[in-house]
Amino acid sequence: MKFTTESNVPVSMNYFPSRKCNYSCSFCFHTDTSSYVLPIDEAKRGLRLLKEAGMRKLNIASGEPFLYPRLLTELLQYGKEELALESISIIGRGDDGGNVIRLFRIANWCKEYGIKFKLNTVVNVHNWDEDMAADIESYLLLDEYMCFLDKVKGMITKSESILKVGVQKAMNQVVWDKASFVDRGDVYDWGRSDMLKDSSCTGGNDKSLQW
Repeated sequence: MKFTTESNVPVSMNYFPSRKCNYSCSFCFHTDTSSYVLPIDEAKRGLRLLKEAGMRKLNIASGEPFLYPRLLTELLQYGKEELALESISIIGRGDDGGNVIRLFRIANWCKEYGIKFKLNTVVNVHNWDEDMAADIESYLLLDEYMCFLDKVKGMITKSESILKVGVQKAMNQVVWDKASFVDRGDVYDWGRSDMLKDSSCTGGNDKSLQW
């Protein structure tokens, strides 16, 4: 299925199953205001609704997802084995920089087993002047109640839960800029077929970053 700017399909989802985190980063918008975590059966039901609505890629963030290893394991297994999602990724919290060397080791392991590896960073001395405002509306974010989040005008609003009203009705209650989603290249080959032709983390020419 080709995704276009006319599509209203949640092809790529960012799911926050919990707000709990062992960090308190000043830039984080998804702060620890609730300790609620959906029962696993309800979380699975929500993921199935998203799959039936067209989800192909799932990114699990939070909070810190690895604080709930059992929940995370079940979500990963369900997403791959039951829903057959093309891609599942996890965003975890890094340290103070001392773990960068380990990342190169992990990247090599991922390459050996055919797992794509990407390193996300927050604002730093190298990218502070980049304007990301246009991208804010291009992400579909789902909170711990499985409500879509909308942070377009600076304040966070949310939809009703997809568990109550379904995916399409909930999506219609928030702003999602599908054109920006397509323009920033978030629809690509999530499988493993293109790993050999481009295994870099950025697509740049720096050989030291060719993961």
